[in-house]
Amino acid sequence: MLDAHLGTKFLLAESLSKHFRRIVAFELRNLLRTLWNFFKTRPLHISSTVLEIQSDLKNSLSIIVRRFLVNLEKVRHKFRRPDLLFISYAGGMSLLFGFLLPIFSNHRKITRIPKLRDAAVSEATNASLPLPLSLPETSASLKNLTKHMRSCLEFTLLFPRNYEFDKDNLVQFWSALNFQDRSLLEMKPMEDRGEEYLNDIFSRFNVGKSSEGRLTYRLRDDVYDDLLQREDNSGKYAKLEDVNNKNDIYDETLHASLLHENSDPTILKTFYKANSLQTLLLLNDSGKHITKIPYDMFLKLRCLRVLDLSRTQIKELPSSIGNLGDLSYLDVSETTITRIPESLCKLSNLLILKLHDCFNLFELPKGMKYLTKLQHLEFDIFRQLNFMPPSIGELANLQKLSAFIVGEQEECRIVELKNMVHLRGSLSVVKLENVNTEEEATEAALHKKYHLEKLELRWSVSQSSSANVLEGLKPHTNLKGLKIINYGGLSFPKWFGSPLFTKIEDIYLYNCENCVQLPPLGQLPFLKTLRIGEMHALEEINNQFYGDCLTAGGFPQLESLKFDGLLHLKRWTGINKCKMARLSKLTIVDCPMLIVLPTLSSFESLQHLEISLCPEIPNISTKGLPNSLKSLVITDCPLLENGVDWHKVDDIPTIWINYQQILKS
Repeated sequence: MLDAHLGTKFLLAESLSKHFRRIVAFELRNLLRTLWNFFKTRPLHISSTVLEIQSDLKNSLSIIVRRFLVNLEKVRHKFRRPDLLFISYAGGMSLLFGFLLPIFSNHRKITRIPKLRDAAVSEATNASLPLPLSLPETSASLKNLTKHMRSCLEFTLLFPRNYEFDKDNLVQFWSALNFQDRSLLEMKPMEDRGEEYLNDIFSRFNVGKSSEGRLTYRLRDDVYDDLLQREDNSGKYAKLEDVNNKNDIYDETLHASLLHENSDPTILKTFYKANSLQTLLLLNDSGKHITKIPYDMFLKLRCLRVLDLSRTQIKELPSSIGNLGDLSYLDVSETTITRIPESLCKLSNLLILKLHDCFNLFELPKGMKYLTKLQHLEFDIFRQLNFMPPSIGELANLQKLSAFIVGEQEECRIVELKNMVHLRGSLSVVKLENVNTEEEATEAALHKKYHLEKLELRWSVSQSSSANVLEGLKPHTNLKGLKIINYGGLSFPKWFGSPLFTKIEDIYLYNCENCVQLPPLGQLPFLKTLRIGEMHALEEINNQFYGDCLTAGGFPQLESLKFDGLLHLKRWTGINKCKMARLSKLTIVDCPMLIVLPTLSSFESLQHLEISLCPEIPNISTKGLPNSLKSLVITDCPLLENGVDWHKVDDIPTIWINYQQILKS
């Protein structure tokens, strides 16, 4: 039945059988009458080069009426069963025409449909409204998917409609459940293959990213509806949204989620009837009243592969968890858990263990080395673990390790990192004061960790011997981000600043308090962000900092630069127009002895300049400021405040001095 309501902003179109064709015609006339009343006050945004019809709205609608009725029979056979197709409305008539007119593609006066469609999508995008949905045969598209890809897509039924789910989590779920074609996994890592599945599914079904910019996704409504109605999913996936309707869980249920936020602690026993259950997810804070996991739960649900107990109030896991021989994914993040039982180390199939925000958990089981299939071990670097479990280096399949805490004992030394050649993403190596020599540091083999993108090297306290240690911690040149914290050397090793690091984009140096000279970071060809803080012994920044400007030097891609807490810095010189040509943001904070600044007019792309707590700077620049500058912030710099040459800053749109905006007349 075609139905449209004046108060709604979308069109519902349903393919009907022959018997209801007259009803469709009747309802279509009503629909168009409503659409006319709704759209008549809106401008017609259809170019004559896109649609060769008269701009008169009534005539255009008349064409739609006639052609829709003539082609109804042609359209009907495309659908295998009645389908609801949602066509989003967004700003103007072009969207309406863009998705109705392809039905009438044989009409001689209607041409260039693809351009019209593109115009409609562009219009919706510019209006910051949902993109319109295309008109694929969803059921047929689902049938064309491979068995493995269809299983991946069906898994989203555990989430509520319009749920924004995390991409990485979803791929990990699929990996843990063996939803991927294992014959293809020999060529690529499991998660890489899972991400390909995810990208393929989203490209087919127009699943878009979150408007907030996070790597989260939302399944399209019509795909979600089609999945719900497929008979082969009946009972296989279950969402427990109403605690009073526990019959939603069946004997044959394989994957289940709990969504009700006021669930009492006994709710978990509801799932016992599904003795073949493979997945149990506690979503939307549904576990906030659950304080204890029943001991017999892991005796009843022995087939579990994915278990998410995050955001519950549990303080421990029962030792019976060792009975879950198939468990591949365990998340107890954001709980008050204080210990993990040693029986967990019996789970030989465990791939992923998540322990984020478990602030009462200070150690891992001693038998962690037996989890030889473990690929992800995720926890917080601070306020959590004090040391690594012994012989963790035997976990050679690890791909994600949040941090490695160097210990004093033989089985917790940095050499344990040697065989973890598959590490990827980010890694923090902390308590480096427990590494004594360059040779010992080299045994970590960071230069062989090809897939690492971000690396943090942290000492708890500064040590003079750290210079040799840092020399041995040279990473692979694929690195994109590097943090060095509490380094105690007088200078940096030769590899730091080498132009061979062609992918590095972000560097943060903090509390390297003994350092008297900066490395030639200007030679890094793609460095975009540089932050240097609390480098107390540094007195001068000069040409050595920029590197060889005749080759790749001079920070060719640097966009943001911040100096903070350089207590003895007096001079910053050496800038000319071939250096920092793309710098758009410059921040100088708490440099109390700084007197000499470079010629700021040389920063021809600079848009934001902030100088705070720099009482000795006499003036901003004798040669003025760059014309590109959009905002200027000066705080607690008395000489600057009193000596500002206003004719030099008069063209800057936004100026703040001592937390007050300067309004121009």
